[in-house]
Parts: sequence; C-alpha cells; structure tokens
Amino acid sequence: MSAYNPLIRPVANDSEKVVVYLGISLSQLVDIDEQNQLMVTSVWVNQEWNDSKLIWNPDEYEGITQMKIPIDQLWKPDLVLYNTADGSYDVDVVNSATVMYDGTVKWKPPANFRSSCNIDIEHFPFDLQTCYMKFGSWTYDGAVMELLPI
Repeated sequence: MSAYNPLIRPVANDSEKVVVYLGISLSQLVDIDEQNQLMVTSVWVNQEWNDSKLIWNPDEYEGITQMKIPIDQLWKPDLVLYNTADGSYDVDVVNSATVMYDGTVKWKPPANFRSSCNIDIEHFPFDLQTCYMKFGSWTYDGAVMELLPI
C-alpha cells in the first residue's frame, strides 16, 4: 500500500464511476423537536464500494481473504447529509474498514445527525410523521460517483 493514494478515486480508468452502496441503520431516535422542526438520530452509516487498487490473490498471502484497514488510509466517499439542521454535514469518524480480497470495501461508522423535518401536528395525538435524510456526495457528481441503496 505504499503507492496507494487515498485522495484518488478507486477506479482502474478515470472515466469510470465509483458505485457506492449506502444504507442507514437507526440505532436510536434521540429526539423529535416539533417546535424547531428537527429530528435527532444516532445511526450506522453502512457504505460499500469496490476499490480496484486493493485486489489480491489469497493464495499468495496465506489464504488471507480480508483485513481491517484504518479508513483514513483509504479513499472513502465524501457523503454528507444535505438536510442537516446544525451545520454538521459529514460522517467524520476514524475507524477501520473491512477490505475483501476482491477489492470490496465495507465501512460502517456510527453518526449522530440533526436533520430538518417538516412536522405536522394538526392531528395530534393521532399524527404520523415522515422524516427524510437526504445524503449525497459533497464534491463528486453522478458522472464519477453513483450512490445506490444497499
């Protein structure tokens, strides 16, 4: 990994797009603030992509099929919560990702988000609320990075 640059998109050809799979697992609904139209959540941000520069043959490395690598040593998607309510846009946790021999990278950092949510309490206490969390890349457009649900 001495020649690996975590700032370079993980594709063999620069014209290829990186496909990132994203899923959110709710750990805790911390608060719903009706007055300020906010939802506070603790979540796991499940992300998966393929890094063509991290492929190896397990037969050449004593059968090793996966390893943990600190995420700050790898390229990672620059995903942000677009409808943040407090100016904190990103998942900025330094932990390890699981890298598989075929180049699959799996990263599941925890995150706490305060997101805006249109709350209608007209039918309280029989109301039903739907709050959305809109994620996307901060710097990459759809031509170079595609975001798909897990």
